[in-house]
Amino acid sequence: MFTHRGYRRLRDWRTISVSHSRHPLPPAVGAVCLATLLVALAVGVRPAQAQNWPDIYDPYTVLTLNLTLSSQDWNTVLHDGTFNITVPAYLSVPGETPILVGLRRKSSVALPSEGSAAKVGLKIDINQYVPGSWHKLKKLSLENGADTSTLLEGFAWFLHRLAWTTGGYPYMPGLGAWVKLYVNGQYNGCFVNAEQVDKRFLENRGLWLEDDSWLYKASDVGSHTLEFPSAPGTPHSANYTALCYSPFPVGSCSTPPPATLAADLSNRIDMQGMLTLGAVNAWCYSPDNLFSKGKNHFYADFTYGKRYYYTWDMDANFGSLNTSRSIYELGMSSYEDLIIDNPTFRTQYDNIMRTLINGPFATANLIAAIDALEAALTPAMSTDPYNPVTASEFTDLRNFVTARNLNVASQLPPSVSVEGDSPVREARLTAQPNPFQTRTHVAFGVERAGTARVRVYDTRGALVRTLVDGALPAGRHQTSWQGTDETGRPVGAGLYFVVCEADGRRWNRAVTLLR
Repeated sequence: MFTHRGYRRLRDWRTISVSHSRHPLPPAVGAVCLATLLVALAVGVRPAQAQNWPDIYDPYTVLTLNLTLSSQDWNTVLHDGTFNITVPAYLSVPGETPILVGLRRKSSVALPSEGSAAKVGLKIDINQYVPGSWHKLKKLSLENGADTSTLLEGFAWFLHRLAWTTGGYPYMPGLGAWVKLYVNGQYNGCFVNAEQVDKRFLENRGLWLEDDSWLYKASDVGSHTLEFPSAPGTPHSANYTALCYSPFPVGSCSTPPPATLAADLSNRIDMQGMLTLGAVNAWCYSPDNLFSKGKNHFYADFTYGKRYYYTWDMDANFGSLNTSRSIYELGMSSYEDLIIDNPTFRTQYDNIMRTLINGPFATANLIAAIDALEAALTPAMSTDPYNPVTASEFTDLRNFVTARNLNVASQLPPSVSVEGDSPVREARLTAQPNPFQTRTHVAFGVERAGTARVRVYDTRGALVRTLVDGALPAGRHQTSWQGTDETGRPVGAGLYFVVCEADGRRWNRAVTLLR
């Protein structure tokens, strides 16, 4: 069936409004894309759909992206020093019908040089010209690996994923993976596909509620921009107004003393998530982030919950694989001085770092992951025409993680164990698979015999399902959730929280249900 959306694309294929001017799509490119679309409609081909947006960020699958645009427009993008010129292009993956998108250059260094720019960072705006989304995404951010390498930059995103899937982050951080990019049929190299933090980012996690959610961006030190709601005169969140002391952006009131500060921030910010973000970035030495410089991060506020922090722009990680970087003195950030130097948060930070290097970041785990990534990434990375990654770089990364863990362990105070965690003592709560469609298996630990409860809540804090409620012996236990409420009816897709209460303590784990 010839849909209204398909009609609109055909109607607009020749002339597209870009910024404040009319931008004609060159006939040669337009004809090719129009013919492709007409054939697809004629034979009934429908776009191949990934399971959901998380599949776009599968680190073990290198997605092939195709961009088709005029050579003139591509040349404009490659040499755009303003990073603001948007041109029309067609985007697709194999088996999909191309869709019309906006394409511009990101402010990254061009490869092989600015004078002969051939590979640049790119921003793809899915709904620049045609309303809608692509695999439930509205923007793609492609990093060219010029500042460090596509391997190391993507591996930094991978570490945040590991910290989340094994229970460190209470909520899903930003995701990243790798893609092969073809421009007009020519291989342009391997890019890091970093998830764009925007309104759709929160919607995909079931976190966005109109009039109850705020998203802020801090791209530079002391500069915070309200991304959404973005309407003129929209008031700030309650947390934004209350956190009026330095280094938070209002900065008009006195900083509380350490004990009061810890209580105030813990009531307003998910400190487990914020400190996990800081610990991961410190492990891989990110000199341009929240705790190291007070920049390059997003945070989301909610009427009914605590603030969540998200990292971005990880193109300066690892410091040339320097294994001896401090996990405490990260740079020049007042966030570091305020939070990591606070006794309460220092203890929590140390325990998070200990948990990372004994669990998801354990040397054996990381080397196994690097082995799997090398097998998946080598075909794309080794043939990159502008900054190919060699086998020796994977070897260097293996050597780095081994030495880095030894160094990080040596920096932790003697009171923080680095010999291995008891699986019960931490009573860690996990859920796998995550995201899930039909069932997620929940594992939790009970240190002492007694009453334990495991419940599922939605993002507003409403009880969805009770999984466990009764006396249990000490040890590890398992249950599962099938994505249903107390009556057995399926609940909607989105973000939920599995909460375990045992031993007088409480743990929570964010899980994403896909439909």
